Amino acid sequence: MTFALRPSVREKIWAMVVLFLLGLCSASIIAILAEREILLGEKKHTVRRLVEVAHSIAAHYAAQEQRGDLSTAAAQDAAKQTIRAMRYDENAYFWINDLSLPVPRMVMHPTAPELDGQPLDDDSLGYASSLQLGTDGPKTNLIPPQKLFVALANVAQQGGHGYITYYWPKPLPGSASTTVRYPKLSYVKAFEPWGWSIGSGSYLDDVDALIHAQIARKLWLILGIGLPLIVLAALLARNIIGPLVRSSRALAAMTQGSQPMAPLVVEREDEIGTLIHGFNQLQTTLHRSEARFRSVVENAGDAIYIHDRFGWIHDVNQIASEQTGYSRAELLAASVRLLDTHSDFDSLCSLWGIAATEPERYPMTVESAHRRKDGTVFPIEVRISVLPGDDQGLRFVAMVRDITRRKQAEAALLEKTRALARTNAKLEQLATVFSHAREGVMITAPDGTILDVNEAFTRITTYSRDEALGHTPRLLKSGHQPREFYEAMWNALLQDGHWSGEVWNRRKDGSLYAELLTISAVREPDGRTQHFVALFTDISAQKAHQQQLEYIARYDALTGLPNRMLLADRLHQAITQARRRGQPLAVAYIDLDGFKAVNDTHGHAAGDQLLTTLARRMRRSLREGDTIARLGGDEFVAVLADLPDRETGMTLVERLLQAATEVVHHAGHPLQVSASIGVAYHLPGDEHDADLLLRQADQAMYQAKQAGKNRAQVFTADNSTGNGTRASNGSASSM
Repeated sequence: MTFALRPSVREKIWAMVVLFLLGLCSASIIAILAEREILLGEKKHTVRRLVEVAHSIAAHYAAQEQRGDLSTAAAQDAAKQTIRAMRYDENAYFWINDLSLPVPRMVMHPTAPELDGQPLDDDSLGYASSLQLGTDGPKTNLIPPQKLFVALANVAQQGGHGYITYYWPKPLPGSASTTVRYPKLSYVKAFEPWGWSIGSGSYLDDVDALIHAQIARKLWLILGIGLPLIVLAALLARNIIGPLVRSSRALAAMTQGSQPMAPLVVEREDEIGTLIHGFNQLQTTLHRSEARFRSVVENAGDAIYIHDRFGWIHDVNQIASEQTGYSRAELLAASVRLLDTHSDFDSLCSLWGIAATEPERYPMTVESAHRRKDGTVFPIEVRISVLPGDDQGLRFVAMVRDITRRKQAEAALLEKTRALARTNAKLEQLATVFSHAREGVMITAPDGTILDVNEAFTRITTYSRDEALGHTPRLLKSGHQPREFYEAMWNALLQDGHWSGEVWNRRKDGSLYAELLTISAVREPDGRTQHFVALFTDISAQKAHQQQLEYIARYDALTGLPNRMLLADRLHQAITQARRRGQPLAVAYIDLDGFKAVNDTHGHAAGDQLLTTLARRMRRSLREGDTIARLGGDEFVAVLADLPDRETGMTLVERLLQAATEVVHHAGHPLQVSASIGVAYHLPGDEHDADLLLRQADQAMYQAKQAGKNRAQVFTADNSTGNGTRASNGSASSM
């Protein structure tokens, strides 16, 4: 109760220390929890985006199946092989299972191939602990837990896509995996055409490791701040507050008369000792100035009232009249009740009445309010004491001070203190964000001079804080962006106050990195720019991964040649260019003769080597601007652009025939095939589109096959059947 009602200075100091440390702990916990949610959100976004890439690859092969380019089995095998080979984050992979319920089957698992084709209801496969249908659906904790792959199938069937959390071993080099299971977050998406569910996951133990590291750093920070603070408080309590407490007790005893006025003992020579010594001198001075003081009271700046224990006024000074608006005569004929707005005046009179029996309660200082003659009310501070020499407690001296200005100042000071506290709290939050942000932060003056950077800036750029301060952002300039780029950036900052975009910069060691950069201008109230704040994130890894995925989507995985998608784009561009320049364009449809026999006799490895070698030779036989693409199996298409005449095109086709017939050696065995080539021309004035040219070339290739293989056949209008299918006869011309 003593602490709650009247805490001492010592208790206040320790309370401030405890409250500060508790606030620091609370802020650290909130920051750590917020960072964990951000990291988990990034995990979910990344794994979903990667699964959608694998989903698009399956869709690509399903489209080939629908067009009839591949059988269902071949298309599914190609999709599984492509997805099986995909990796990210070193050991992360994708898997495929079907959507059958109540027990799904594994279609493809790259690190556990023994599961392929197996029903997935074994308890050893683990259990899912939570699931989320879709990307925005609520998270559902599974109580009791649900078998892992049954939960995956349920998510894919019910929501089409969603997230699962569970525990799964980590893959080790080779085909082994850990015996310990780790927490994992996976995203799964249904692929309806084949009844598949494609998924991938990311382990969460790295997030927990980061959070544990953050907790350790926060604990060391709190310990580093708390211990000096506790030591300082202890020293303060011992060396300063202790002597003050002893002195204040001695002074209180003297004031109450429990001990005679006597000099206090000076125990030290510092400021406290000087204070006690000064008080001793003050006692001597008080004795000499007591008589003068009594006369000064008559001219004091405060109103002075002498009244009895019933409140009747017996004497006042001039200030009392000026303060209340009543004349001296009016005040002397009245009671304090005329002035005081105290709600319980009778209790106040009772308090005066016990002055004779409880003199220790006087003098007392209270705050109240007086009412002037004109009815206005003003705050007062009243110091009430028993009239000196009145041992019966029949007369009181009340010194009344108008504290209107003090109250106004206190209110203003309180508001300023609160505003300062709010500002300090915001500054502490900003300092925490600045120091611990994962994004690089750079603060510059309006002229671009770097004023401050955070730890993430140093980690990303490899420049230390001291190396960066005083320089301008040109320190990081890579030369990849032209001058116009920076002029546009500067104009946007001046006009809009902010700019965002991607920039290539250079680290201290000279290496390049891509960053996602946002610059904001911090302005004064009058609109002048105070400084600029730049936030950036290193996106080099994302850029490299994006390029890798784009390459997979546009190039054949075996030969490295453009695939059907990139072929369509280049053929469209070549037709547009041929029409603009008025030049012929040739499309050559190439089918290898005898390739199946090589596969059947020597195996698929020999077939793959034959395809890659012939693809390389055929590419070298063409010009720089020509394109040769692999459609699948042993079928290729060459686009011959910028032809001065048709004869040049046929010369290039001859080279393709020659390259296709050259011997390829595999494991000591000579492998040789030939090619049947169908050629279709786009001549000036033609309105043929890309699909028509490919069908014509395909038709002519079929004619070359029928004519004996190992030759080229040029499509003419005479052998067209009009429906875009392969003709069984016709007059395609041969070389």
